[in-house]
Amino acid sequence: PDMLEKAEVLTGGFASNYGQSMSSVFNLTTKTGDYQQFKGNVDLSVLNNSALIQGPLVKDKLSFILGVRKNNLDLLNLNEHSKAFFMGDVSSKVTYVVNPKTKLSVSTINVVDNLDFTHSPDFRLKLRAQNAINAQNFQMQSIIGKKMYSKTSFMHSGLSTSSKFGKYYY
Repeated sequence: PDMLEKAEVLTGGFASNYGQSMSSVFNLTTKTGDYQQFKGNVDLSVLNNSALIQGPLVKDKLSFILGVRKNNLDLLNLNEHSKAFFMGDVSSKVTYVVNPKTKLSVSTINVVDNLDFTHSPDFRLKLRAQNAINAQNFQMQSIIGKKMYSKTSFMHSGLSTSSKFGKYYY
């Protein structure tokens, strides 16, 4: 959440690929790192820890922002099987100002979610689910004229998932 500059939900007449139903658009804009000075913050709580750092790599030209988040459920020592949960993510963005009208940015996000009750004597279902999501985006923004701009993006994303339920594995 610390990486987000703006989040908006646009509802209405957006055509859906499946039938005549209505759909919506989630427009999430990530922050750009500070071009002048280094900044950071850390948030520690019972359930989650997060940190955000940002700053210039080359003053007024190249900036970075890095966010890390992790839940604390695996740290709770309720019993020998309490490390069954793990959720965390790392997101980053590097932005380069080519000239006053053009910016290039590369952003990434990596997410890991694990749930493992396969060795728990208390949980008879023997459930395990492991997910990993990663995405990278390269974007070029250019101002073309007083009332026109261009935003071009190339994105790659991947999902790795597996689950086990008793003797069944997916």
